[in-house]
Amino acid sequence: MDNKYYKHQVEKLIQSMDTVIISLVRKTKVSDGYGGFTKSEQVLKPQIFGRDSKKISRSTATDTGEVYSSQTVMKLLAKSDADIKEGDTFSIDNKTYKVAHIQLYQGICYQVEIEVVK
Repeated sequence: MDNKYYKHQVEKLIQSMDTVIISLVRKTKVSDGYGGFTKSEQVLKPQIFGRDSKKISRSTATDTGEVYSSQTVMKLLAKSDADIKEGDTFSIDNKTYKVAHIQLYQGICYQVEIEVVK
């Protein structure tokens, strides 16, 4: 199946969203050969993402009645050639985020859930 049409549509969608340019930081842990590890950080080249935030409300039934909770979920949309992995971090708008979950959607784009670290 040729996904060129859909990839082009995703590029247009990303451009129409709240577009952000992000330099991801990837932490790596490599064995040092002596039973320990060497940790390092690699700053990746800047990439373009579409940013979206949604307010989610949930209700839970308890013995004393219904309890409602709400939270804002931030997601990123990226082209299928984006270099992104779970655990990567980045800073934007004076907040640090961590990539919590990545879903590759039919080889067309990445849907990325992020969470605030600090």
